[in-house]
Formats: sequence, structure tokens, C-alpha cells
Amino acid sequence: MIRKRLVKKFFKNDSVDFSEKGPCKVTLVRAGKNTIDVIKAVREYGRLDLIEAKRIVDNCPRMIKCMITEQEALLIKSNVEMYGAVVQIDTEAEN
Repeated sequence: MIRKRLVKKFFKNDSVDFSEKGPCKVTLVRAGKNTIDVIKAVREYGRLDLIEAKRIVDNCPRMIKCMITEQEALLIKSNVEMYGAVVQIDTEAEN
């Protein structure tokens, strides 16, 4: 009983509100010249280890993160593009 209340309280405050387009997917299209900083950014947002992030950056186009809100996708896009990468945002409904 207590566990159910804790779960409800946790998800009530942390509920995900997808935009009208639905959940988004962030794809790294091209890494650019500054690949080390792009790898760091991909590690941070994808919560990956170094080898997985390097594989994503070396084998573009690859997905960085999926099932996120549009605001989070725009945040990831702007921060990764700051290092010279090319990032694309797709809605999950298109795929």
C-alpha cells in the first residue's frame, strides 16, 4: 500500500507531457570536425559509456535518444549542434 502511494507521488510530479506531435527522436546525422566534444555531448544526453558514444558518432546517422518531449529534443539538438554536429529531430509517429 505504501509502495503504491510512493509510486503515484513520484509519477504525479514527474509526468511526461508529450507535445501535440507526440514523442520525439533525436538523430545524429553528421558529427562534424570536433568529434571529441560531440562524443562527450552524446555521452551526456544518451547516458552511454565512452565506447557506445564513439560508435554513434563514428557511424552516423544514428539515434541519440528516443521517446522524449519536444522541448528536451530541442535542448539536445542545440547543445550537440554547438560543437559543429548536424542533428535531426523526428516524431515517433512518422516512423
